[in-house]
Amino acid sequence: MDDSDQASSITVSDPNVDTGHGRIETRTASVCHDIDGLDVHDGPALAAIGSVTAQREIRGKQSMETRYFIMNTKLTPDQ
Repeated sequence: MDDSDQASSITVSDPNVDTGHGRIETRTASVCHDIDGLDVHDGPALAAIGSVTAQREIRGKQSMETRYFIMNTKLTPDQ
């Protein structure tokens, strides 16, 4: 699979903005259901991999964090 095929198999959510307690947090989720080419252990019912990238601003200080997930259900990024 070339890079263009990989990119087309990833679904990305619209950004979700949350504010409160002096912070602004913007989260974007991505899900890939095309896992056949991955060189990983096929656990029970491995269905997708996903990530959530969170960008935060608290009192002018910015940070970014990405969390990765292994899923046994084919969810959409908005779920």
